Amino acid sequence: MTTLTIISIINLIIFYKINNIVKFLNIYDLPNQKRKIHKEKIPKIGGVIILFNILIIYFLEIFSFELDYSAKINLNILLFGSLLIFLVGLIDDLKDLNPNLKLFLFSVIIISFLFFEKNLILNKLRFSFIEKKIDLGIFSLLFTAFCILLFINAINMFDGINLQVISYSSFLFLLNCFYLENLYLFAIFFPSIIILIVLNYQNKLFLGDNGSLLIGFLISCFFIFNYNNDKIENSDTIFIFMMLPGLELLRLAI
Repeated sequence: MTTLTIISIINLIIFYKINNIVKFLNIYDLPNQKRKIHKEKIPKIGGVIILFNILIIYFLEIFSFELDYSAKINLNILLFGSLLIFLVGLIDDLKDLNPNLKLFLFSVIIISFLFFEKNLILNKLRFSFIEKKIDLGIFSLLFTAFCILLFINAINMFDGINLQVISYSSFLFLLNCFYLENLYLFAIFFPSIIILIVLNYQNKLFLGDNGSLLIGFLISCFFIFNYNNDKIENSDTIFIFMMLPGLELLRLAI
């Protein structure tokens, strides 16, 4: 409870000082008659708020430690992976990176992340409609990297109108906490989620690539972790929950 109070107070300060933070960072989504309907420049620093809360939780040494895991994600590696994904997204927001370069950078980051965090590698696929498990063998790491890469790009493309990604990702995050049978993890992120919802609804803040990519990465990690620890039984269950951005990505590709 003390931890939640501290996080709530810090997020409240962020909420009231958001204009100062925006001026300091100077990262905006500029109006564009061809692709965008907003008339004024809007700060796109959603990822900054998310990453800041991850850092708070990390330094308070409670992220995942309050949960009953049989095996835990290495927090140092998770933080490092999140930071790299965020930075690439941030640079993309500032410089509009070449898509091929982004694909290469994300591939290197995710494969490196999984190489050091083997608890998040998919080794077997279980389905509700067949009894036989599919053993991925030597393709485990590459297949897992492909799944994460596909989802973070899909969630990034899904980020179109206000509240769309934030509400959808909040649902997925809450879902993961439900499968863990512990809402503490959601509770400590709840203040930052409220801030993002309020500011995004008021058109005062966009997630930006730095926010949507980071959210996609974290959700992917939670789903894989729950699956590997038998909290989620079948692969097709995860597919159903995560397929909406994928369908949007497919539509855009077509």
